[in-house]
Amino acid sequence: MPIIGRYPLIQRAIFSAVIALPLGSLLAAAQTPSNSVSFETLSANATSAREAGRTDEAVRNYRSAVELRPAWDEGWWYLGTLLYDSDHFEEAIPALHYLVGLDPKLGPAWAFLGLCDYPNALVV
Repeated sequence: MPIIGRYPLIQRAIFSAVIALPLGSLLAAAQTPSNSVSFETLSANATSAREAGRTDEAVRNYRSAVELRPAWDEGWWYLGTLLYDSDHFEEAIPALHYLVGLDPKLGPAWAFLGLCDYPNALVV
């Protein structure tokens, strides 16, 4: 068995691997940008964009926020209604379905679901 210094080559390789694994993961973590935006930031940005009339930006932020917090019914509501208001009826349906799954007694969400399906009902 070849020997380098005082340790056999295999022992040196194992030692290097044991040292390199934690260092490699530390370096990878250090190089990964910390772009993970918090739910609070996303929801605030979504509200701000919605109130300023920047619908596309608001929809993006609401989608990201409800991914982080799926039980956020207000986010699903605004996502569904913004998509409806911008004539993206098919995209609004899953958001509104999720919302009525969270709160089946939410009548306005059921109404918007019906309105989203209305254009399809006209096609015969």
